[in-house]
Amino acid sequence: MTAVYPRQRDVMDGGGEQRGNLWVPRPSLFVNPRSDPEFVSFANVCFLEADSPRRLQEALRVRYPRAVVRPRLLDGEPVPVWYAYRDGRWVPSGGPEDGLD
Repeated sequence: MTAVYPRQRDVMDGGGEQRGNLWVPRPSLFVNPRSDPEFVSFANVCFLEADSPRRLQEALRVRYPRAVVRPRLLDGEPVPVWYAYRDGRWVPSGGPEDGLD
């Protein structure tokens, strides 16, 4: 999987949003498989506008009907993390960047 860099507007506004007295950081996105550049690119574009894992999943399913997006829900984790799976589950990429060559 590959980390997607912060959204451009997040870099400009500090990387999160104020909700009352609480600062909520923007999520990080991990995409699988990372060896599919078209999926990675499309996920990046959709991530720019998605405000929830459900909305990101809906956007991805326009091109990838089996795509699934899951939030990682760990207590005390400082930054939300979302996982986008092209095939609805983790699949090995098999490329040298994954150590599977």
